[in-house]
Amino acid sequence: MQIYYKTDHHWTSYGAYLAYKKWAGSENIEVRSDYDIESTDGFFGTTYSKSALWYEKSDSIETWEYPINVTVTINDGFEDEVCDDMFFKEHLEELDKYPVFLDGNHNFERIVNNDNDDGKKVLVIKDSYAHCFVPFMAENCSQIDMVDLRYYLNNVSALTEHNSYDEVLILYGISNMCEANDLAILQ
Repeated sequence: MQIYYKTDHHWTSYGAYLAYKKWAGSENIEVRSDYDIESTDGFFGTTYSKSALWYEKSDSIETWEYPINVTVTINDGFEDEVCDDMFFKEHLEELDKYPVFLDGNHNFERIVNNDNDDGKKVLVIKDSYAHCFVPFMAENCSQIDMVDLRYYLNNVSALTEHNSYDEVLILYGISNMCEANDLAILQ
């Protein structure tokens, strides 16, 4: 199975699952394997768009789902959008299908697992690599807050003080991590 897409710079869902298994192992968390996997053809990612290699075949993009009672709150600095799913299937009808995971890039997102009050509260400082990873870890946490420093204009220190996180996870694609200027604001 592919770990990265041929036409995109992101992990496939399988690649994100392997990363999740490593994270879960470091947390002594048992990993499920009974996902409902839905595959959609016709995914041409950012690498395809930039390369002009128009002969390349499309990728398939997969959602790996399991029953979970979540509340997802997305905030882009205006009104909160609240929903009960981490997968936004309407994006599977678009040319860029990657926003199927958590609706793409936003400055702040909160996922609350309504069935796991005793789980960890985790802050994920991220770029888009986290989008297909975080739905895997949602089962193991009571709350996951995601901050994209490219868009988040508030004070991250104040956010951590206000929320008493158990853990902070920085999750970037390696090329973005090497080039990110926004990580320097973390103290």
